[in-house]
Amino acid sequence: RGILPIPGSGEQLMDFIYVHDLVRGILLAATGSSAVRQSYFIGSERAYTIEEFGTTVSFVLHANPPVVHLPRPLVYLYGGVSELVGTITRRPVLFNLQKAREGVQGAWICSSEKAGRDFQFRPMVSLYEGLKRTCQWYRTAGWLANDVAPAV
Repeated sequence: RGILPIPGSGEQLMDFIYVHDLVRGILLAATGSSAVRQSYFIGSERAYTIEEFGTTVSFVLHANPPVVHLPRPLVYLYGGVSELVGTITRRPVLFNLQKAREGVQGAWICSSEKAGRDFQFRPMVSLYEGLKRTCQWYRTAGWLANDVAPAV
């Protein structure tokens, strides 16, 4: 069902980390003596393109929507129109100009190398497994329809 809208070429790089890995990294930093007065990035060990992320979500949901690459001006236009509709209706929107700006950036990545070196942080949950768990949580919370097939 639907389409998989991809801003621009889909080659923008993003760093995704599962919440349990993030919390574990924060706790390791908070309790590690080597982390005193230090700053850390906690992320995955690799960057994914926005298209890889979208197709992985589709795979987890057992969907095969056609990929539609949206030119940057169209992404901004959609964000602006969506924001305007939200303002007029006084309802929150999922996509606005700020999300449009974020979506067309070349990269949103960080390195956890320092965290790995100082307190042996390594993410344990893959993108696929994290998305699978997230979809299950959404289903349990009633935020995702049960007619969407679960990943196996």
